Amino acid sequence: MAQSLYQSILQDDFSKMNPILQQIYGPVSNLEAHGIMDIEYGKGLLVKLANKLLRMPSAGKRVKVELRINRSSDREIWARKFNQHVLKTEQFHRNGYLIEKVGSIMIGFKLSVKDGGLEFRQDFACIHNIRLPKVMSINTTAYSKGEGDGWYVNVELTSPVLGLLLRYYGLIKLEK
Repeated sequence: MAQSLYQSILQDDFSKMNPILQQIYGPVSNLEAHGIMDIEYGKGLLVKLANKLLRMPSAGKRVKVELRINRSSDREIWARKFNQHVLKTEQFHRNGYLIEKVGSIMIGFKLSVKDGGLEFRQDFACIHNIRLPKVMSINTTAYSKGEGDGWYVNVELTSPVLGLLLRYYGLIKLEK
């Protein structure tokens, strides 16, 4: 069986992840999952406006989440549905980075396995293939770790100027 996108980036470290994460980020062509997440916004009107412009989901407690992952040989489409709000991204591998693309925005992540979980650390962001200076860029960090028959996710978007824009976190479980 061919390697998954995440296996090709992590190489030998892939096997150091929790088994449920190996299943999530492994070579299975299509996955569906669901869960409950809390979505928090930072403070202030400009933060709310930035989240609206970025088409982020609304803040809320115990938000129903559905996830669909569709894989091809060299890329993955992640469709996240927060209540009725859909956030769809494309992921692929380039020069050692996991690239996540939404519209004309591309974010380059370095991946690392830590204590069996998977860390995503943003190294750069581009709009229309133009790299943004860090002071103008939104910084995204994420961590997922296996928890029982599911996995815990924590994603945070910050701005050097506005501080916390958005954080969402919660438990996701594979569809049976």
